[in-house]
Amino acid sequence: MRKGFSLVEMAVVLVIIGLLAASITSATKLVRVTSYNKLAKQAEEIHSALKNFVITYEALPGDMTNAESLWGTYNSSTNPTGTVNGDGDGLINQYVVSSNRESLRAWQQLYKAEVLRTNYTGAEGSTVATDIEIGVNVPDTALTNVGAQIMREATYGATSNWYYKGGNFLQFAKEVIRDSGATEYLMAASFTNKDTYIYDNKFDDGVANTGTVRGAYGRELDDSGWTSCDYSSISGTDLTCIIAIRYGYF
Repeated sequence: MRKGFSLVEMAVVLVIIGLLAASITSATKLVRVTSYNKLAKQAEEIHSALKNFVITYEALPGDMTNAESLWGTYNSSTNPTGTVNGDGDGLINQYVVSSNRESLRAWQQLYKAEVLRTNYTGAEGSTVATDIEIGVNVPDTALTNVGAQIMREATYGATSNWYYKGGNFLQFAKEVIRDSGATEYLMAASFTNKDTYIYDNKFDDGVANTGTVRGAYGRELDDSGWTSCDYSSISGTDLTCIIAIRYGYF
């Protein structure tokens, strides 16, 4: 004779499945919260390093005009560990192909000033695909494949949409792409609206365009345009945001 499950047995199985699903969801949330806590701690450490640098040298790393006199002039052949002077405008300019790479040199000079423990090259890679490489010329973070970049407020065509209103920003993103004009390296959107909102709400005011934490627009990975980071809808799974930490008083 065939014997099926009784209603009680089925109920027990459903309860067990529910408990397992709940535990998996809770574990996932715990991992995310732990990672975000680590990310926030790293942001604080970088902020502290920037403050120490400014106090010591009265200039921003990457932007300072006398860096070469302190740490030697960069030459790819004769002095590859040297550095490059910035323009001294009080902003860490984004990585532009024709520029002095202030956003890359900043990390190198923070290490040379002994306020960061990790050495970064300060120079771009040998090919377009690796010109900005996480862990080599920009730091990696607590989140898998997420790198950090210090950069001035956006100066791109979509400035008004980036929610940037002056100052320098620490940006977290998984991808950095070279724009179609081959002139700038742009941070690609790497977080969903929901994840960015959760981080913003946990560590700031939960509003994308105010406070210290900003939910910034990013570039589409195919360089087709700009994404829309919008906390009004947090149900989607599209990568639409960059997490940006404003250091506006430097």
